[in-house]
Amino acid sequence: MSFKNTSRFSKLLLLFAALSVFPFSLAVAGEEAGAVSSANPPSYTVRAGDKLNVQVYRERELSGVFTVDASGKIHYPLLGSLMVGGLSTDQVQKLLTEGLVKDYLVDPKVRVDFEVSLNKSLVILGHVGKPGTYDFTPDLTLIRLVSQAGGFGSLAAPNRVKIVRTNADGTKQTIQANVRRILDGKADDVPLQAGDLVVVPESIF
Repeated sequence: MSFKNTSRFSKLLLLFAALSVFPFSLAVAGEEAGAVSSANPPSYTVRAGDKLNVQVYRERELSGVFTVDASGKIHYPLLGSLMVGGLSTDQVQKLLTEGLVKDYLVDPKVRVDFEVSLNKSLVILGHVGKPGTYDFTPDLTLIRLVSQAGGFGSLAAPNRVKIVRTNADGTKQTIQANVRRILDGKADDVPLQAGDLVVVPESIF
């Protein structure tokens, strides 16, 4: 084998080794970066598509499961259309209680819980080791999620990661993230929110 071929073979070995340890390095870096960005964790709030289980004591007609529409509203008996997007379940409970006690009931006992909630999970797709749905936790960041998903694949483009987020009012926004800059300490890690869709595209050679 010539010296030139030997040199090329050595470079290929080094590249393979780098790809093999990258997910591990990402996991370690994720722990360090995530520790800073969890100071203001996203709260559990109502979003479009959520289903709220409302129970009013001894008032069957006012109890049931109500779906939050695309504008962040529910349509509730007697009270009509109510904006609940961006509120916690406690705040929705207070909103309903105040509305009912104002004109209809003397002392309503209202309880509101999530029947189905986007707050419980988020999705990562594209070139990662294990794409799919993952449980949401208040301290979850982009780096930590990629680490949980097995790191980037060999064809991933870490500099062009996209986060699609559904706001409380049902509108969507897209956040572009450069994970290479985050790992290099040149950009802040991105705190994730429940219901986020993270897309890792393929690298363009």
